[in-house]
Amino acid sequence: VFSSSAISVLIAYIFIQKNQLKTDYLTGLYNRRQFDNYLSDLSEKKRNFAGVMIDIDNFKHINDKLGHIIGDNALERTAKILRDSFGAGDFLSRYGGDEFVVITEISDMDKLKERVDVLRKNVLEFNLSGQQPYKLNLSIGYDLYDAGTMSIQEFILHIDRLMYKDKHYNKNQPS
Repeated sequence: VFSSSAISVLIAYIFIQKNQLKTDYLTGLYNRRQFDNYLSDLSEKKRNFAGVMIDIDNFKHINDKLGHIIGDNALERTAKILRDSFGAGDFLSRYGGDEFVVITEISDMDKLKERVDVLRKNVLEFNLSGQQPYKLNLSIGYDLYDAGTMSIQEFILHIDRLMYKDKHYNKNQPS
């Protein structure tokens, strides 16, 4: 009985360690390493998909004004909003710092726009709830990937540029 229990604990420990290598400890989303591995797999399969690049606007201000614990909370809340906005089969990753990436099997631009609209609605609802001492504002770049027109790396750069275009647009909007 003791040896069986010891082996069970060891297996559970290995499973936890392996899972921690794939996920971001703060948000629970996949980490950048797992994202890169996922993209490598997609590249080999030559499949079409959709990508969404997301950045928290003025995140530095949240950290500087309210503290890093509140900044961590903003990252955690953003991850929850992403999970609530996208499907269980979608790949959600913390890309780095305050940036996130979603890869989804959507292949229709109208459906992708609908999903991004759900994300924007969920952010608005979060902000209207007043539960936190900050408001989340996201810059979002998204598009469909066609395996025949560009490399995956070019696509990631493309949606990153679209995100920065949205960030520039957001900065020029009245508050």
